[in-house]
Amino acid sequence: MLVYLLLGACRLPVFAQGRAGAGVLVGPTGGYLAEFVLGAYLYGRILERRRQAGYLTVAGAMLACLAVTYGAGVLWLATSLDMSPRRAPWAGVIPFLPPHLLKLALAAALAVPVRRSLRAAGLCPDPTPPDRT
Repeated sequence: MLVYLLLGACRLPVFAQGRAGAGVLVGPTGGYLAEFVLGAYLYGRILERRRQAGYLTVAGAMLACLAVTYGAGVLWLATSLDMSPRRAPWAGVIPFLPPHLLKLALAAALAVPVRRSLRAAGLCPDPTPPDRT
């Protein structure tokens, strides 16, 4: 995620609608972009210790990632555009929620068998046991 943000900051057109540059990171959608990093970290932390993460666990982790991204993104959007907190979700969350939830469901459905196949092939390490100290 950091590489993605760095590429965009270096003016490679990797952001939505082919946009690029540091200005995008501090513009109205910057909060969503910045929170991709925290969301990805949260997703990884939720799944890293679960050997047999099923569809609901994976989808739940993805939903947590999406909630973090939307939460911070809508706050940044409201602040950067001097928008009311009541209006910001209608501009920055509600229109995008249905397609994002559909993509989340499809991604979770694909992630579970891919993760199992990677484990079976020895390409994905077993989770570490929780530290009990």
